Amino acid sequence: MSFFSFYPPSSGIANASIGVNGDPIPLSSTLVAGEDPSGNQQQLKTNAAGDLLVEINTETTGLATAANQVLEITELTGIHSDTTSLDGKTVVVDTGNVTVVASALPAGASTEATLSAVQSAVDSLDTKTIAVDTGNVTVVASALPTGATTEATLSALNTKVTVIDTGAVTITSSALPTGAATEATLSTLQTTVTARLAGSLTPVAYDQVVQAYVGATTRLATVVFKLATVTVRTLTFTYDGSDRLINVVAA
Repeated sequence: MSFFSFYPPSSGIANASIGVNGDPIPLSSTLVAGEDPSGNQQQLKTNAAGDLLVEINTETTGLATAANQVLEITELTGIHSDTTSLDGKTVVVDTGNVTVVASALPAGASTEATLSAVQSAVDSLDTKTIAVDTGNVTVVASALPTGATTEATLSALNTKVTVIDTGAVTITSSALPTGAATEATLSTLQTTVTARLAGSLTPVAYDQVVQAYVGATTRLATVVFKLATVTVRTLTFTYDGSDRLINVVAA
């Protein structure tokens, strides 16, 4: 509850309802009052000196005692100590750059020593790698596969191969296959054939043969042998009713 009170000075009273401090209360005065818990009006009282009388509530249930305050101070002191110790354990966070002072490696992570060894191995590749010319690839050395021909073998083969003339192939010598006729055998055969042809149907020498057929059939009617355009022998063929050759006459 709020209230306002005004204490007038001790002299110069212009309002009869307001008395002078320390004098008897005028009959027409309006006193300041308050409201009690029951909702009733209660006058405010003062002592002889004019001080407002205030009743102190002696109910202490639930109020903080000195002992509880000591306990509270002890707890607050502990909290203060704990929070203070956090200052030494908290690193200032730079939101732009986070610096990790120390961190345990997870299981299986590479150590600095391992990465250093890898770096050394990679650097050593420079001495083992030959620059590749994409235009011309030069093979310094290469192991021949099993069974490959060596340079020595090719060189030996080269000495046995004669230059081949693709325009005209000349055979210097060649072994006759088994059973082939020799030049002497063919010469003897030629002599024998020539001797027998002297009395045969065909002449010994001719350079042209002219054939004539029976009508539009494939049956030969005559065969004329010529030598230098001169007829040297004429053969006439005769057939039976079944178109079978039955006679040849030389003239």
